[in-house]
Amino acid sequence: MLALVLVGHVAAQNPVITSLENSASRDMRFAPGVLAIARGTNLGPTILINGRAAGFVRIIDAATIQLQIPVELEPGAATLVMERGGTRSEPFNFTLQRYAPSVFTANQIGTGTVQGFRGNFTVISSNNRPVGGENVSVLAFGLGATNPQVPTGMNASAPTPLVVSPRVVLGCHRQPVVFAGLVPGFPSVSQVTFTLPAAFPAGVHSLRLDSAGTFSNEVELPVSGPETPAIRNVVNGASFDPAAPIAPGSFVSVFGVNFGPRTELGVFPATELDGMSVTMNGVPAPLFHVLGTSNQLNLLAPVELPESGTIAVQVRTRNGVSLNCAVQVAAAAPGIFVVRDPANASRKAAAVLLANTRWLVLPDSTARALQIPGNCRTSGIGVGILCAQPAAPGDIVQLFVTGLGKATPGGDPDGTPLATGAVAPADGNPLYATVQRPVVRIGGIQAQVLFSGIAPGFVGLYQINVLVPDVPNGDDISLIVSMPGAADDATIAIRR
Repeated sequence: MLALVLVGHVAAQNPVITSLENSASRDMRFAPGVLAIARGTNLGPTILINGRAAGFVRIIDAATIQLQIPVELEPGAATLVMERGGTRSEPFNFTLQRYAPSVFTANQIGTGTVQGFRGNFTVISSNNRPVGGENVSVLAFGLGATNPQVPTGMNASAPTPLVVSPRVVLGCHRQPVVFAGLVPGFPSVSQVTFTLPAAFPAGVHSLRLDSAGTFSNEVELPVSGPETPAIRNVVNGASFDPAAPIAPGSFVSVFGVNFGPRTELGVFPATELDGMSVTMNGVPAPLFHVLGTSNQLNLLAPVELPESGTIAVQVRTRNGVSLNCAVQVAAAAPGIFVVRDPANASRKAAAVLLANTRWLVLPDSTARALQIPGNCRTSGIGVGILCAQPAAPGDIVQLFVTGLGKATPGGDPDGTPLATGAVAPADGNPLYATVQRPVVRIGGIQAQVLFSGIAPGFVGLYQINVLVPDVPNGDDISLIVSMPGAADDATIAIRR
């Protein structure tokens, strides 16, 4: 018997683009010239961005392609499409910035040790560290236009300088750049060379590039040198936002290297512990926690600090004094304390109590993860027992924040603030209220603020009493606390 087999035309499958990421920083920040990684199925071989052919197409595997975003494009909305066998992918939309500084790392995951070279042209590693006074070169892209422009897909034939040189931010310090520009042999990749300060301290320091106010991913630069302290950053002790200013009278956390072996909690109101101290604009700062082995210091920003401009922060240990760290200050800079959910790392639940109780305003799932009782109301749990209960519209809740600025008895603008190192009276006599009340929005609705001031019996910790507005149910309803020029956000659980 003769079998007849009919072979029909097999239609080509459309390319499908599922994601696009920066191949150095591993985030979704892009600029002309950036090397990006596209993922999907049936990718390529024709790759177009805003109708222009991408450069440097490299197949990593069956579902991954590396490409160069055309350098001739302008910032704004961008669309990536791929064509294969007469079929075309659905458009993948993203945004191009003028700058998207992106620093390569040795492990190629966007964090960790920088991919760079010492002045002797050897590769930087934990075992081969540069020293103070030495030139250091790091590899990056997304740093903007060059002069002359090197076309898409082409390598620079000679070192080609950038039109706008980035600045190197090493911990708290900005270092002069010796050279910044494309290097021959590889599309879009620039070399940024700078000089380490003389006698720069030993340790693993943070490094970022700043291109006209746009910062790169943060990477690590291991350095050999003296064991003197160095500051990486100074941040609000609740929000930990590196871009936020510091307000007088607020909780502050200082991170760095070589802070010593001592770990001590509850140091307040001391300003020195075993040779460790911090000054802010020359004023000794009261310490709360000295976590030397973690290189973290928690302290109170003195109320004597100015309410605008830049101040100098220094850390002193028995081994020496750090270089000055320049920190922006403001009259107020809210930071909301949060309760971390062990089962949901992305949740940012604000530290909130139902008024006059020990009931934390948290979702039921967070209560289970924290292994504390939930549903306080229906369970008949007493107001003096720690448990978790979502708030309802009409409830009065107490938010706990820092950084609300000047607070005086009764909120009198001409009153005297609580002195640095002093604690607000536990009996609330007098109440230290903020001179200016914050704006609180829950679920996008402005809530009525009944009180804003330093929590009785505390220092640096502010309490805001708020009437919950009529908002929908949800475990993660938005909560925003704003003061002029600054704000912080978290979430709150609401259930009727």
